[in-house]
Amino acid sequence: MLVHESENSKTAQLVIAPAARSFTVEDLWKELQSLRSSLEAAEQKIERQAIRIKELEDENGKLRSARSKTEDFLQAQIRKLELEVAKRDEKLEEANKQLTWLRTGKFGSTSEQGNQDPLKKQPVAKDSKPEKQKSGTEKEPGQQPGSKGHGRSDRSEIETDVKFLELPGCACGKCGEPYRSCRALKHRH
Repeated sequence: MLVHESENSKTAQLVIAPAARSFTVEDLWKELQSLRSSLEAAEQKIERQAIRIKELEDENGKLRSARSKTEDFLQAQIRKLELEVAKRDEKLEEANKQLTWLRTGKFGSTSEQGNQDPLKKQPVAKDSKPEKQKSGTEKEPGQQPGSKGHGRSDRSEIETDVKFLELPGCACGKCGEPYRSCRALKHRH
């Protein structure tokens, strides 16, 4: 190794010159054997890594396939449940419409006098005062005295068949006749 200093600058340059080295055949043979064993070890490591990469790629493929199948299954279940919810919503909507129709059309507050929906009643405060003073010329709400009423609403759509049920063991204790048949008899039950 030689160090060369330049006169103009304060820096030094390092010049590496090959040193005189003598190699024997035995030294070269040992170095060759060492390089061969290192090469074999590196090749074996590369083979093991290639095998591991192949195993990981196969496992990755299996996992992706399973994930895809699971996702398809779950999407099908979601669609099925959404359809069930939609059907239930339709049934609920239809039932609510029918309930509203029955409440307003058939069993509404104007269908019969005194039949008010208890849910529609609003509590009145004890100390509340009427908002308007009624004068003698204002009419009271509702039907006026002396006017003809409208009668009952038509309820021909509602089933009104009277059915008698025979109950076993429901008979007169004196004669043993069923109660329905006993009405025609002279004694009273």
